[in-house]
Amino acid sequence: MKNDLTDKNGEKEFADQAFSGLDLKGAELDSKSFYACVFRNCDLTGASLRFCKFRECRFESCNLSLARPRGAVFDGAVFKDSKLTG
Repeated sequence: MKNDLTDKNGEKEFADQAFSGLDLKGAELDSKSFYACVFRNCDLTGASLRFCKFRECRFESCNLSLARPRGAVFDGAVFKDSKLTG
């Protein structure tokens, strides 16, 4: 599935949603807010996460290598079997 988060009519807030298998390489997700969301097998390599808020979110088997989280908040986030390099 390609870019399910960037194609949602400019939606900025997501709650209690599960995202699985998303290809978000290099995506611009700036200023989006996520609450109690689960990301499974998602590729966020090089994604721009500027000023995003991830509260009580889970990242399972995700790749966040070289993601750009400037000003992002990961409050209560859990990372399981995920890559966070660069």
